[in-house]
Order: sequence, then C-alpha cells, then structure tokens
Amino acid sequence: MLKMEKTFSPIFIKISDVARVPEGAYQRGSIRNVTFENIRASDCYSYFKGREMPCVIWGKPDAAIAGIEFKNVSIIARGGHPVTDADVLPAENDERFPRHLGTIPRGV
Repeated sequence: MLKMEKTFSPIFIKISDVARVPEGAYQRGSIRNVTFENIRASDCYSYFKGREMPCVIWGKPDAAIAGIEFKNVSIIARGGHPVTDADVLPAENDERFPRHLGTIPRGV
C-alpha cells in the first residue's frame, strides 16, 4: 500500500507541448494503459499555496489519455469549494507543473 499525506497533487497526468527538441523533430506522445492500485492519499492540500489539486488527468484535443484504471484508491482532500468550481473550464495550456494551472473543476 502506497500512503501519502499532505501532498498537493498525488496523481497528476498531463499531455502538453513543452518540447525541448530541435525544431521539426517534435512529436507529441501519448499516455495509455496505466493502473493506479493500492493508494491512500490524505490531507491533499498545499499549505504553502493555500489550495488543492488532488487528481488531474488532462489530455489534449488530439492526444487523448486512455486506459487509466484505479483499483483500491482513496484520495481525501480538504474540499469546501463553491459549487461553481464544478463548472470551471480550464484554458488549454502547456504548463508542466500543477501550481501553474489555477482553479480546476472539482470531481469532473
């Protein structure tokens, strides 16, 4: 069993175009068939930033993430956000770190 405490983003999967290769050599990759199993994450909150982002799976319009499976996974976050956060549509971006993404929808 993998146990995490006080982790801002215990599961973060994102496809972006942060290419650091010679011009013309870049090809976007893919993420497929990943299983997360036997994970317990609690107190998922950044005390430094004052926010949370417990689980992110974010593809690109032409590069879907597929075959992600969760088995025996529990993630507990602080919560208490306004219901309007569920309607947030994050802007597409290529930031590679969770701290740069801003508000994301909760439970979507």
